[in-house]
Amino acid sequence: MATASGDGTVKVWDARIGEGTLVLAGRVRSLRTAGWSPDGSRVLTGGDDRAVTVWDARTGAAVVALRGHTGWPASAAFSPDGTRVVTAGGDDGTAKVWDATTGAELRTLKGHAGGVRLAGWSPDGGRIVTASDDRTARVWDVTTGTALVALTGHAGEVRSAVFGPDGSKVATASADGTAKVWDTKTGATVRTFGGHAGAVTWAAWSANGDRLVTAGEDGTARVWDMRTGSELSVLSGHEGGVLSTGWSPDGARVVTAGRDGTSRLWDTRTGVAVLTLREHAASVTCAGFSRDGTRLLTGSADGTVRIRHSRPTGWATLPALPPETAPPPRLTR
Repeated sequence: MATASGDGTVKVWDARIGEGTLVLAGRVRSLRTAGWSPDGSRVLTGGDDRAVTVWDARTGAAVVALRGHTGWPASAAFSPDGTRVVTAGGDDGTAKVWDATTGAELRTLKGHAGGVRLAGWSPDGGRIVTASDDRTARVWDVTTGTALVALTGHAGEVRSAVFGPDGSKVATASADGTAKVWDTKTGATVRTFGGHAGAVTWAAWSANGDRLVTAGEDGTARVWDMRTGSELSVLSGHEGGVLSTGWSPDGARVVTAGRDGTSRLWDTRTGVAVLTLREHAASVTCAGFSRDGTRLLTGSADGTVRIRHSRPTGWATLPALPPETAPPPRLTR
C-alpha cells in the first residue's frame, strides 16, 4: 500500500504487519497522487514540482521523472501491463502517456476545455478515459492519441470516470448530482442515476459489472442495478459527505469513507451497516478491500492508515500506521 501526504513524502507500508517499510521523499512540498505498478515493484508519485516520479519500491531509488505538464499532476496510473503511465495534468487541460522505463513522452491527449482531474486505463490497456472540469469525459485511443468519443451530458464538473470490467462502458460521477453510464463506442448515455441530493464524488463497479455503487456529498452511498437502473439500497448513516467507496471481491459488502471521520462496512443486500469504524481523528479519505477480500484499509486526513484483517470473530484491527515523527532521509536523483 502507498500513501501520499502533504508533507511531501510517500510511505510504503507492509500490509501484513502494519508497519512502514520505506519513505520516499522527493523535491516537492506537497504530493497530489500516489499509486502502485501492477506487480507492486514500483510506486508513482506526483506533486507541486509538476513532475511524476517513478520509484523502486524495494530500494527507494528514483527511477525516472516524467516532466512535461504545466500544471500540477492530478492523477497518475500505470497501464495494466506496467509498461506505460498515464497522467492527468490538472489545470493544464491535458493527459499524457509515458514510457514507464525511459520516461519518454509518448502521447499528449488534448481536447478538454478545462482541467483534467483523472485519467485511467481500459482493462486491455488500449484506451484511456479522462474526467474534466469542462463537464465531459473523453475516451482516447492510446496508440494514435486521438479522441474516440466525448461523453457529453453532465451539467457540472466530472469528478471521476472509470471503465467497467469488460471495457464496453464508462461510469462517471459529477458535481451535478448524477452518475452516468456510457457506451464507450457510441458515447450514448446508457443510464443516469439521480438519487443523490448533492455532488456525486465517486462511482465504482462491482467485479462482475452487474451493479454500481456511487458516493455523494449528501452523506449516502447508493447501490444500483445495472440491468434495470433501479436503486437497490441506500447506505445512509454518515454525518457528512462520502468521499469514496469500494466493493468486496464477492460483492456482498461495500465500504465507505466519510468526512465524519468514520468508515463503514455495509451489507449490500439489506443496506444495513454491519460495522462502523471510529478510529480516525479526521475525515476518512479512502477505503478499500484487498484483492482477496481478507484485509480492509482506511486512510485519513489525520495522517494515519489503518488495516484490519478478517477473522472468524470479525475484523481485527492492526496498529495504526502513523506519520513519521522525524524528517525522512532525502533521496537524490
